[in-house]
This record gives sequence, structure tokens and C-alpha cells, in this order.
Amino acid sequence: DETLMNAGLKGGYILPPENSLRTLHLSVPYYYDEGRISIPSEEDIYNEIKTYFKLTLLECVNNFEVFEYNFSFNEIKEIELDTFRGYVRAKVEFPVSVYSLDQSVKLNDFEGKSSLKFIDLYEASSKIIERVKETPYAIDLSFTSSLENHVDIYEQSPGIIVYAVHATNSDFMWVFATKSEVREKEDIIENV
Repeated sequence: DETLMNAGLKGGYILPPENSLRTLHLSVPYYYDEGRISIPSEEDIYNEIKTYFKLTLLECVNNFEVFEYNFSFNEIKEIELDTFRGYVRAKVEFPVSVYSLDQSVKLNDFEGKSSLKFIDLYEASSKIIERVKETPYAIDLSFTSSLENHVDIYEQSPGIIVYAVHATNSDFMWVFATKSEVREKEDIIENV
């Protein structure tokens, strides 16, 4: 769950792109930047998560310290990530051999499952960006309130809006930002 929570707070990225909103505690990717749409694909997000798993998996298992010196470990061979409507499943081919006196046991596959609504929040975020593309100078509150997920909207500064799409019954959220040219109220009214 921690990996998915981390990716969700950064709009699907583990390491947000250069063109991100930098705040005191977080870097949030711009999904919309003055007409340019930059939503990561599902494949990009999966690759980010796989990379993070590979970098942090030994920390998660405490470097196998429980086995002290009686084990051998080869690098991670494969990480398989599947998303389904209700959960995300990660399967890791992580060959470990544990030795005890004259016996050895080889452990290969490890599997974990998270019930975080990863895809649902990604899809809701994509819908919001489609709406922003249609009306970049206005926030359509009736549209965001019609989504299945609660959406918090913050004005970071003039023209920069941060969206946080919340999962139902969970602390999981998907955060991204938009940047639009600041226009005078009269210009917006004339163009509506």
C-alpha cells in the first residue's frame, strides 16, 4: 500500500517529471499546463511502481535479517503488477535460499495485494483533465461534484490549481495540478 500511496500523492509518479509543482512537502505533476496535457499512461505508472518496488523491496523485508547468515539471495527476476477494479496485485519473483544445518529451502514467488482503488482514481483524474481542457479558465464544481469520488480543489497561486481525488473509505488519494494563463474576469465572461 505504501508504494501506491506514494505514487497517488504524486499523480502516478514515484519521481515526478521536471515540469511539476514543487511545494514544501511534495512535487505534484502538471496534468494540464497552459494547453498541454501531460497525463502519464497506465503503462508509465506501472513502470514507475515496478522501479520503486525494485529499489525498496529489500528494505521492506528488512534485508532478510531474520535469517542472519543462513541465506542466499539473487536479484529480483521479475515484478508483475496487475490492476483490477477492486485491487492491485504485485507478484515478485524473488529467489531466496534459506539454509539450516543440512537442509535448504528455496523461496521463489512472493505476492501481495492492495485494495486501493488505483485505476478508479486515475480514471477520475483523466475525466477532470478532459473537462479542464474544455474550460481551462474556470473550475467546473458541478462536474467534479458529480464524480463518484470526492475531489478537493486548492488554488496554489493564481492560475495554478491542485486537485486531490479521494478514494471511498480510504486515505488514498490521487494528486495532480493544472496551470492556466491568468485572465481578467471580464475576458472570461466575454468568452463564455
